[in-house]
Amino acid sequence: MTQLRPDMKARYKSDTSVVVWLIDVLGENAKCFLGGSVKLVPLNELEPAPDLQEMSPDAFRVALTRRRLEYRLTDQLLSYKASRTKLYYHQFLPVKKMLESPDQRLLIADEVGTGKTIEAGLIWAELESRAMHGLENVWIVCPKSLMGKWQDEMRQRFDFQLEILSSDGLRQALATGERDGVLAPRFAKSIVNLELIRLEDHLERLGRTDLTWDFAIFDEAHHLCNPATLSHSLAKFICERSSAAVFLTATPLQTSLVDIVHLMEALGVDVAEDPVLLEEQLGWDMKLNDWLHLIRHQPPGWQQKMDPSLERLEAEGGRERLGWQQFRQLVAESQLTDRGQRSVAIEAARDLQILSPYMTRTLRSDVDENRPIREAMTRSVQFSPAEAAFYQTVYRICLDRALAKGISPGFVTQMPERRTASCVPAVASEILRYAQEDENEGYRARFTRAEREALEPLARAALQSRDRKLEALCEILADAFGRLQADRVMIFSSFRGTLHYLKQQLGAAGYSLELMYGLTPVREEDCRRGEKSRERIGAEFRQGAFQILLASEVAGEGLDFEHCHVVINYDLPWNPMRVEQRIGRCDRLGQRSDKIHVGSLASIGTIEQRILLRLYERLRIFERSLGDMEIILGEEMATFEKDVFSRDLSPQQQEERLERIGQIIENRERQRADVTQSSVISAQARQLIESERQEVKEAEARFLAPGELADFVHAAMEREFPGSLRPARSEDMFDFDLNCNDKFRETFQAFARSYPPKHSAKSEILRFHKRMHGRRKIKISFSAGGEEVEFVHFRHPLVLWARHAVRERNFDVPYCLGALPKSMVKEMAVLVWAVGRLEGYTNRAEQICAVIDCITASVSPVTVEQAQEWVRSLSAWQREPYAKNDVEMLTTQAEQALMAQFKDVTRTFKTRNDLLGHKAKQAVQSHAERKIRRLQQRLASQADLKNNIRNLYLGWIRRIEAESQAKMDEIERKSQVRSSLQIIGAAVVHPL
Repeated sequence: MTQLRPDMKARYKSDTSVVVWLIDVLGENAKCFLGGSVKLVPLNELEPAPDLQEMSPDAFRVALTRRRLEYRLTDQLLSYKASRTKLYYHQFLPVKKMLESPDQRLLIADEVGTGKTIEAGLIWAELESRAMHGLENVWIVCPKSLMGKWQDEMRQRFDFQLEILSSDGLRQALATGERDGVLAPRFAKSIVNLELIRLEDHLERLGRTDLTWDFAIFDEAHHLCNPATLSHSLAKFICERSSAAVFLTATPLQTSLVDIVHLMEALGVDVAEDPVLLEEQLGWDMKLNDWLHLIRHQPPGWQQKMDPSLERLEAEGGRERLGWQQFRQLVAESQLTDRGQRSVAIEAARDLQILSPYMTRTLRSDVDENRPIREAMTRSVQFSPAEAAFYQTVYRICLDRALAKGISPGFVTQMPERRTASCVPAVASEILRYAQEDENEGYRARFTRAEREALEPLARAALQSRDRKLEALCEILADAFGRLQADRVMIFSSFRGTLHYLKQQLGAAGYSLELMYGLTPVREEDCRRGEKSRERIGAEFRQGAFQILLASEVAGEGLDFEHCHVVINYDLPWNPMRVEQRIGRCDRLGQRSDKIHVGSLASIGTIEQRILLRLYERLRIFERSLGDMEIILGEEMATFEKDVFSRDLSPQQQEERLERIGQIIENRERQRADVTQSSVISAQARQLIESERQEVKEAEARFLAPGELADFVHAAMEREFPGSLRPARSEDMFDFDLNCNDKFRETFQAFARSYPPKHSAKSEILRFHKRMHGRRKIKISFSAGGEEVEFVHFRHPLVLWARHAVRERNFDVPYCLGALPKSMVKEMAVLVWAVGRLEGYTNRAEQICAVIDCITASVSPVTVEQAQEWVRSLSAWQREPYAKNDVEMLTTQAEQALMAQFKDVTRTFKTRNDLLGHKAKQAVQSHAERKIRRLQQRLASQADLKNNIRNLYLGWIRRIEAESQAKMDEIERKSQVRSSLQIIGAAVVHPL
């Protein structure tokens, strides 16, 4: 805090429009000159008044950017374009909703393929950017199969480093939490296996800790629906101790809204006790959406329609809706033609809705109008006589083993049969090499000496015959690289031997290719000399460095290749969701081709061709996205696989089972489609998605652009290390070469030491310092360039350092003299930027701009978008100097006009704030009353309870009453509105 001293300008804290000059400081008082006389004023009533600091237009732009970085405005998204991925407008709707939510709770129920993981990452990035010291404790809780996917995506897309907690790691984390009350830094940002953490010993230890979280993410949240399960209790426990929490699920409801009620309960949101009542309330919400559409788009005659629309809403249930009267008052007091006041009214309307503040539901069809169609290219291949003989002998050997041991032949024969059906030459070669290959599926391909001796002549014959399946693959590839004009193709197989065989054969045929399977290291740091990681192979494939990616199921999880539009299944997995995962790597938002070509090969006479191919073709697995069918297919296919393989069924019985399972799945799908189509949740989402996406588009001009961030960092580097940041020779104007000399590295190391040990930025700065070690130059980009380039975004250490390096006196106001084209300004004027802040149960901070005519001194409001366009267009002042006192006088006048304008914003904010606070208190009270009612019913139904048990119940009731009252008192305290307005920049402009 700057000390007040003589010859300094100050202002009253209670009324910042009153400015005084300090003559002398006398103990705890100051002698001030005000209004032509001298007064004695207590120092604690004064603060330094902003002074004007003149600078060039370029320096002014940088100074203005710095202030926008510091104030964390709620009308701009700091995470916008802060990800190494292509983003879509709908992916910012959850971020926007999370910022608007005073409870920081959200259920993201978007359909498969719309980017829920990215949306959760964007929320994290936004919360991280806005927290004063970053987020310290963040846990992602998900099924075991998704842990690697989360770790890779958060690191690759957002630069978040997460620890995957094993059983030992979780035990250590909980031990430190139990001992210290906080998580050790190593475990503070982690991915936790849902199945692991709900084990009894882990769950008990977690309950004994005082751990809290800044942010918690639960993936596959439909597993939390049942309130009788440990999963539900665990989620509820963590959410109660989390400042912010997000649930992700593509399947939020099955046949009713009861799942939504239970999910919201686990999330910590009280929506309704009765699903029937919830559906009625959602119906009213949809009618409110019609009013929202009316004021947002303002068609001709909208003002005449607005009041009758509100009266209908009131008559049809609005007056019973919590906060309705406050909402009507806010609308009556608002100028809905003004964007700011209209925005507050829209937020207040959404606050009235039951699920809108806490849930987003985006369907793929709503956001991907140009979604490609899938075209199947299925080939049934006839074995050669030699291949057929080898295949049948392998099958017969395994069948005889099962019969000799008296066990079901299904699971014993499944793996050898599938491996041989996949690729006869691969298995035949193994026989001749006496191989003992260990497959991911858990089967060891071991044969006795007698079995090998029986197979060897058949294996030689098979290897000498034509490989008709490989020939069919080569025909598909020739068609893909020819007629289909593909430049890249993905080929999947479940078996390592098959992949190595294809690598050898296709490489010999002249194709450039890479292999990715279970043993391929995930990251570069895990690679031995000469190895490539999955990360690097994926990056090279996206860049078009080779033609064919040969992959096992590891490439079907978490890797996105929307640049590729040909996928080939060399063999078919038993679970159709595996097929969907394979195709889904290419059928994603951003796919430029209008068709995804799906090739599939199966050998005639195998169970793969006789059963799987027929089932998949019947259900059109290759031609459409399964989407929300995942749960149904998973259950039915598990039953199907068990029935087919656990019994010695004849081919005819297997086909009868095929028909039965196909019919069940078709019926289930029709039922599910009907539920989704008729669901008020889906209908409400379809009604809102376009208008909310339009809001993000409109707000985009107010967001911090990559160019503004680049200018800001470049200015800091030029001041401290001239010439160290040079534009790179590339087409992207936001790419630079950073020279890493010793002085710069030492500065960064010292910068890291300035942060507390547990600060979230400290580890990121040290990691960046490590990446600079031994390198003279690093390529950086402010626009998420190639994966080999250091991506600099709002949270990057370079930006943090630049904010530290270009510190100015906080009470100074930067101003410049500049020129603008006559199309922008007709007469000389002063453009003023201010930040208005409102704090209460919810918070609001936004830019406000005004222009004041230098001749008439009249003040007019200016949109932020227009002001930003002006400042980007400023050129050097080519006229006579302009007196600083005149600028100061006009700026003060503009500030007073902005204060008056901001009072209207404050009034509407207070009304909405009261609505939210009242609604929150009612929700706490309602939830407490329901819990107390259940306890009282138990007491009434058990009249013979012992006194100690009865006293225990009465104690619970008193504790619930005390806790709810404490929560309501806290809401009341938070609901007190505080407001402030501060000028952050001024520019005197004249027309060119």
